[in-house]
Order: sequence, then structure tokens, then C-alpha cells
Amino acid sequence: MKQYLLNLIAEGKLGEAIAEMRQLANTQNKDFQTMLIQLSGQYAGNERDNAENTIELSDYKRAKARLSKSLIYLLDTEFDESKVDYSPPNPVKKEHNDPPTHKEKILKWIDEDIDAAFEELDKTILFKHAVYRDLSNEYISPPLHFSLPTFRGKLKRFVILNLH
Repeated sequence: MKQYLLNLIAEGKLGEAIAEMRQLANTQNKDFQTMLIQLSGQYAGNERDNAENTIELSDYKRAKARLSKSLIYLLDTEFDESKVDYSPPNPVKKEHNDPPTHKEKILKWIDEDIDAAFEELDKTILFKHAVYRDLSNEYISPPLHFSLPTFRGKLKRFVILNLH
């Protein structure tokens, strides 16, 4: 289990690693639980700031790297694998014949035809989400420093985190 969590962190999937660790927290000591709550809050704040574009990309990346280091430290010092009766999920391998999921289609459209992606997202999310409203408004009325590649990255992150 520990190796699975370390792999998630190494792949940059901090949200997924934190979610898995939170499921296991009740099997661990209080220090582990307390530190995980703090790191989870820092992660959520960093992701929110990045999604709202209130943090420089370099600061976001530094904070993410610090969180990765802290999560690894937490696993190395406080995680007791012997208390865990859990096996990580086996990823389902997609056959090449499987049609792409709704999320995969939208992610592809973000790169190829962003207007089509917005049309589909409008049907799916339809301004129910404040961050989506902000992203939509930013695209419709771009600020002076607007960068389409950066914007595509933000929109992809939003879709990955919020579309099921």
C-alpha cells in the first residue's frame, strides 16, 4: 500500500494520494491523522488558488513540490502499513476498441476545438460551478495577459477534477 501511495505522489496525483490516505487515516496514529488533515487543507488551498488564477504558476508548482515532499515524509515516518488491510485498486485497462468516455472527449476537444468543449460543458455543468463560470467568462472576455495554452491547461484541470 505504501508503495502504491508513493507511486501516486511520484506521478503528481496528489489529490488521489490524499484521498487514499484519508480512507486509511482511521487505522493510523493521531500524528498521522493530524498531519494529513493539514496537508489536505494545504493541497485544497493550492488547487483552489491555481484554479482561480490567484497564484503564479511557479508558486503553485513549488507548493505542489513541497506538498509531495511532506506527503512522502508522512508516509516514511508515521504510516504503519501493518495496520492496513487494504489492497490498491487494479487499474482497468481500456481496450483500444472502447469508445472514449465523455470526459476524454471533452479533454480532446479542449485541445482541438475549445468552442465545442465549452458547448458540451455548458450542457453538462451549465454554470452550476463557480469556477466554471469564471473560466467561461475568462474565455469570453479574455484579460490582456490571456494565454490560450495556459487557459487550456486550467480548463483541463477543472474537467479532470470535476467531471465524472
